[in-house]
Amino acid sequence: MNVLIFFSQWRDIFFDTIQAICLFCAKENGNVGIYFDNQSDNERIKDKISQFDNIIIENNNFKNKYCCIISLGGDGTLLDTLPISLKYKLPVYGINYGKLGFLTWGDPQYIIEYLNRIKNNEYKISKRTTIELNIKDHTSLFHNALNEVTIKQYKDQYLISIDLLINDNFVCSYWADGLIVATPTGSTAYSLSCGGPILEPTAANFVITPIAPHNLTSRPLVIRDDTELTLIVKYPDIPILLTADANNHIIRAGQQITLKKSKNYFPLIEFEDNSFYKVLRNKLMWGQDNRK
Repeated sequence: MNVLIFFSQWRDIFFDTIQAICLFCAKENGNVGIYFDNQSDNERIKDKISQFDNIIIENNNFKNKYCCIISLGGDGTLLDTLPISLKYKLPVYGINYGKLGFLTWGDPQYIIEYLNRIKNNEYKISKRTTIELNIKDHTSLFHNALNEVTIKQYKDQYLISIDLLINDNFVCSYWADGLIVATPTGSTAYSLSCGGPILEPTAANFVITPIAPHNLTSRPLVIRDDTELTLIVKYPDIPILLTADANNHIIRAGQQITLKKSKNYFPLIEFEDNSFYKVLRNKLMWGQDNRK
């Protein structure tokens, strides 16, 4: 059993989990790959893991090597696994070293139990919708987003005017600080903090949520995910920030952004006790009476 470990930046609290994974895989005659974003950590990590014979520091060539990705960190770290997960068709399970954890459900102390379940195929794959983003006249630029695509102010505190079209039908012009198009997975992220609804993770919908709209009648809109959305910034003609999860681009007024459901889904590993509604109860403290 070969497992790929992913993290954004080294933290010493990862060591016990990495050690447990290495020992488990060694008993299964398997290897452990480590892939991380911050290459400045390279020498430090090599020193930490030098005692393990079955660890490989990877360089983004994982084809047919690993059965899954174990993400160490918070939800943001798990989002960063999206490109390699889609490229190599690797399912992902998140061990939560963050705070809220809508996607990273695993408790580090149970890592051996999780690995045994994965080895015995005692899990299911939650096929999470991703958004494909294209910018007109930038044919080489496209991204998949698992949470959301956002247009918002870059530096100057101007209202932004954004035209929204759905299947080439004009919907409205938003005057706001920005606009979010979220997947069901992303409905509990930025969109939720801006007043958007919570969607069940496998719902066939997108959520369009304005950020601080000038017109208070501009409300979040839930649409089917088999539609194509076009966004055009009409005003002002200054740099505007376009983000696809953590990928940032600078656009200007008049550029046309097209969003649609990607053919690629994000394969999130779920165990029988990983209930979305349990997560909502625990993370959002639904039904809890905190009165003294």
